[in-house]
Amino acid sequence: MKRNLLVAYIVMLAIFITACQPVIRNESAVPSSHPTIVVAATPTPPPLQISLSPISTDTNPSAGTIFTKISPSVAFIETPAGTGSGALIDHGFLLSNAHVVWPFDKVRIVFPDGSEYLDVPVYGWDLMADIALIGPIETQISPVELVDAGEIGIGSDVYLIGYPAEVDDFPQPTITSGILSRVRVWDSIDYSFFQVDATITGGQSGGVLVTQQGDVVGISTFYYRSFGLAGNVADAIDRINALLGNDTGIKINNRSFAQGEEVAEVDDKLLDKADVRRYILLAPKETEVTLTASGIGKPQIWVSKLAGYFIDGTKPENEDSQEVRLTFTVDEEVPYLVKVLQLSENPNDFVLTSTHSLLPYPDPDDRTELKVGDTYIGNIDTPDDTDVFSMTLKEGEVVELTLDTLSADPILAIDYNSDTLEESVSDKDSGGGIFGQNAQLVYKAPKDDTYRVLVENLGYSGDVGGYFLSVRKADRDAKVTKLDKSRQLIPSAFGKLAWYESKYSDLTFLYPIAWSDVTGTLCGAGATACFGNSNALLIIAEESLSQLPKKDRSQAGYVQLLLDTITSNPAVEVVSTEQITTLQRLAADRIDFLIQKGRVKASRITYVDEEGAMALSVSFVAAATVFDHSESVLRMIFDSIRVWKSKDQEGSAVYHLDEAGTALGAKKYQDALDQLTQAIALDPELMQAYALRAWVYQYQNEFESALKDIKQAVKLAPGDDSLYMQRSMMYWIEHDFTSALTDMEKVIELSPDKPEPLNQRALIYASLERYEDALADIDAYGELIDDALPPNVLDSRAYIYLKMGDYEKAWEDYTAILNQDWRSPYPLLGAGIVLVHNGEVEKGKALISEALDKFSQDSMEHPNPELMDLLNMKKAVLGE
Repeated sequence: MKRNLLVAYIVMLAIFITACQPVIRNESAVPSSHPTIVVAATPTPPPLQISLSPISTDTNPSAGTIFTKISPSVAFIETPAGTGSGALIDHGFLLSNAHVVWPFDKVRIVFPDGSEYLDVPVYGWDLMADIALIGPIETQISPVELVDAGEIGIGSDVYLIGYPAEVDDFPQPTITSGILSRVRVWDSIDYSFFQVDATITGGQSGGVLVTQQGDVVGISTFYYRSFGLAGNVADAIDRINALLGNDTGIKINNRSFAQGEEVAEVDDKLLDKADVRRYILLAPKETEVTLTASGIGKPQIWVSKLAGYFIDGTKPENEDSQEVRLTFTVDEEVPYLVKVLQLSENPNDFVLTSTHSLLPYPDPDDRTELKVGDTYIGNIDTPDDTDVFSMTLKEGEVVELTLDTLSADPILAIDYNSDTLEESVSDKDSGGGIFGQNAQLVYKAPKDDTYRVLVENLGYSGDVGGYFLSVRKADRDAKVTKLDKSRQLIPSAFGKLAWYESKYSDLTFLYPIAWSDVTGTLCGAGATACFGNSNALLIIAEESLSQLPKKDRSQAGYVQLLLDTITSNPAVEVVSTEQITTLQRLAADRIDFLIQKGRVKASRITYVDEEGAMALSVSFVAAATVFDHSESVLRMIFDSIRVWKSKDQEGSAVYHLDEAGTALGAKKYQDALDQLTQAIALDPELMQAYALRAWVYQYQNEFESALKDIKQAVKLAPGDDSLYMQRSMMYWIEHDFTSALTDMEKVIELSPDKPEPLNQRALIYASLERYEDALADIDAYGELIDDALPPNVLDSRAYIYLKMGDYEKAWEDYTAILNQDWRSPYPLLGAGIVLVHNGEVEKGKALISEALDKFSQDSMEHPNPELMDLLNMKKAVLGE
């Protein structure tokens, strides 16, 4: 069979001109020549129509008579992925199931008399009702008559004619008898199915269901559990005629499989980490194919067989890799699906190149906005398809979502993720439906926001099909679906944080949610949980002490046991040990050690809850070159270790400190102030409460109160450089640049090896218009880290150049930042200003708009000096 080329559907006129003929062997083509004749244009003929025939008047013909009459018109259908059946109907078309021909646009057909038709076009398919039209072909074979049999008595004899489980190239049809068990109705499209006790096996799909009078009343669709189902042709007729272009009042989602021109190189765009671009690979069997994707968003390539399963995919070679390559061999004559996705959350362009042609395969369902009261018609286009929708809800609004489908069985889910809350809910089969497989869930919106709705096909069965997704206001007594996941988040300088929830004890701590779960031997056999990013691992181990000797059940005894175990390994070198105190005033022990001959460094903090007879150990493991730069996040994690028993919480200062962090993330400033005031009342020496309340007061434009609190924090911890850093930034925001500089110099004095204070001092120098000093600090930053400047420091230098009026150097830095996929609002705004200044107005405006969308409302209402300068520059270049 010729290679299947997945091209756009052939328009009706072209199909009529190229109507398929039976294969003729050993006949030479005879060329002909005719003069050009100009004729007047003729009106476009109306679409063809298929009609139903009246009920037969035959009285109980034998099964043999029925088979002799009907079977010559039932064809064997073959695609590279499998076989099926189809019935010849009027105008040279064959009626079959969509799942028989999907996703091929051409099929092979053989009739019982041996007539063979190659590359017969698939005229169209209706994935909602699972029907397809094939052809037209030219043949002398008589078509079957489709009959509306009306009410067929339950228990009536029926027959199935088709080609079940055929392996021959030129097979003969079979007939199977059964009885009509019941009629099932799919209310969503007013489409009924005849349920019979005869089995519909592979290859039978698309065959015909015949009554005991010899009338073709159904099309074999599929076998479900212990019975067969055949679609009622009386209900299908309007959908068939709609496929032919007639206005029957039915909208057919006759979606093209692939669209556009064949290309070997694609320039495309991905919107975020969840976005996917799909292409059909056009390559013959036994061909080696190489695909390459490049882009600053770190694109990845995944390849699968559409009618089957996953083939291969790329993985990031390293953290900075912006190009991936995948080579594989096409070993089957089936469509191969190429998917491109990215690791970045930002919108990014990419380039995909292939050694063989590609066809775009768009998915119009993605990024559609759902509204309450609407019903959306979508498609599961591939076995692993996930359609992503958006839905805007008000806090407390309760909605019911229903996913209604025939042939696929996808999952319906809602995801929500804000600065302070992450939750998800899903359902698979709670919505009833014709087979009890509809998904339905009731959701109560926790906040005014936009939510993600996902229709996800797991791809286990390879089923595709259309679906209805409806959203309506839930009934007053509707029971809200139980959440799959719900956790409060705390925004911080380290990103969003979540509490580790122990299954074994009252112990907990904070960790960045961007660190994903890690499984396997990497974390060690004794790990209770494990999280990681591209640079480090966080390994959690919880151990009951009840089986240990009494001397080892205390903090000192257990830590000594750990030390003995660590030092017994000759590959491990203990660097230091120290006792530390957490924010909750828990006494813990920290052990720092080197492994792999110093290439890897680890730090392990251990706390023993002697009352609960449990030990918690949290280990941070990273390459030695990375470890020292992680000290601040490490301290945050260790400081956050808590022992929470319900009786403790309201009387604990750090409990109210945690609650204040959550309130602050939700921008509930007065609630945050109340919680912090309560924390300070419970523990007047809780320095962190004063420091956080200072920020809240500043958000509230109460600078005197803010300054009072930060001074008290400094008094409680005079050697803590972070407090001087905070006070310096507070002075800077208030335009007291001299005081800001004094405090920043104190920070540098306390921590001369830390590079970040140099960056912050450079910004202060820029505010004082001491540009040479500012640039000198940026250079000193680079010397201190002995590496290329990170994006945030490049951004500081670009801003300094902007203030100096050096647009060329500013653009060099902004370009370097954007090429690292760092789309913070500050460099976006600065880069947009430069582009407008250089005459690239539309590009510049686009970056400025993206930047303004990213700035928080607080940032815009209380801009720091850098943002104020950038906003003023923006007004100047745009003439505002």
